[in-house]
Amino acid sequence: MPDKLPTQFYTTIDEFVLESGEIIFDATVAFIIKGRLDILRSNVVVICHALSGSADFEDWWSLLFSGNEKAALDPERFCIICCNCLGSPYGSSSPVSSKPGDGTAFYGPSFPKTTIRDDVRIQKYVLDQLGVRSIHSVIGASMGGMLALEWSLFGEDYVRSLVLIATTARQGPWAIAWAENQRATIKADAKYREGFYTDDPPVAGLGAARMSAMLSYRTHKSFDKRFGRRRLLARSVEDVRPGDNVNPCTSMSLEGMSLSGHRSNKQPTFAVQSYLRYQAEKFNERFDTNCYIHLLDKIDSHDIIRGRYENLSDGDAMEAVLRQIQQPALVVGIPTDGLYPLSEQLALAKGLPNATFYALESEDGHDGFLLEGKKLNCILKPFFN
Repeated sequence: MPDKLPTQFYTTIDEFVLESGEIIFDATVAFIIKGRLDILRSNVVVICHALSGSADFEDWWSLLFSGNEKAALDPERFCIICCNCLGSPYGSSSPVSSKPGDGTAFYGPSFPKTTIRDDVRIQKYVLDQLGVRSIHSVIGASMGGMLALEWSLFGEDYVRSLVLIATTARQGPWAIAWAENQRATIKADAKYREGFYTDDPPVAGLGAARMSAMLSYRTHKSFDKRFGRRRLLARSVEDVRPGDNVNPCTSMSLEGMSLSGHRSNKQPTFAVQSYLRYQAEKFNERFDTNCYIHLLDKIDSHDIIRGRYENLSDGDAMEAVLRQIQQPALVVGIPTDGLYPLSEQLALAKGLPNATFYALESEDGHDGFLLEGKKLNCILKPFFN
């Protein structure tokens, strides 16, 4: 993965004790900063990335940082910081990291389980090292929204506002089921080998899991509108070279190829089939299987009430925890989101004492928070003003 890493900073902690009690030695956090701290060291906006994202926030949310007066997050005004989560292959300690004391052995499946709370605690360490005294706002979507919610519990003197997008207070059974489907798909690949693969990773399993994930991120309507039953012209495998930027939405495609790169004898594919295969190929180029399983386990562990108000019922504990979060909050839901449905964001907005709710209209489901950059910027701009 080193050749896939963005340009970023790193900090290392000698020993970091996880929520589970396990210790990561020489724990590394990768992070990116844009803008400068003001004299009070309080103009910080913390961005929390989604499951398969990196700390390179401008890569996936570029329209929010366009550098003009219409951008919601102006680096001339804010010091914007994004840390890569533990377990991700983009620079922080993870299954693809070398074990301390052994530069040749990687953690692989032995990397300890981490939680959303672990990420927030270790990222706060980074901000402390940078001299940050308080945070103007924490913003996150999907898994990032889970982190933002946990950040808020440091209190309103430290975190002064938060933005929660397409996220939830706890991972529900529907989302857990989708994650389990993806884990089972990966583990069904004979090359998975309980996670002990080396230079022959389970690309078929990870690729198929990514296809499944894409279905949970999009909608019936978006696929019907974008692809219909359109078929694509065939392209010979011999004509495709590593690094080719093959666009599955044009007349040329990887149709006729399998995930392993060998020629297939199948008939010409539908455009939507080619699109999913293309997404699988791209994901295999940039992600690691053990890291993916680790992050799926992490989001399944997310529950804002875990270990809090244990003397109360589930409903009362949720009400009590959310009531603690007094900061102004902007909650954004996507009406077509099938992974974290609108009802979950409405419940957040209802439970948070100072929340404002907005609907981000999109035909694209959960991925609308990535695909509707202009609309999202228009929602965020008044809040950050």
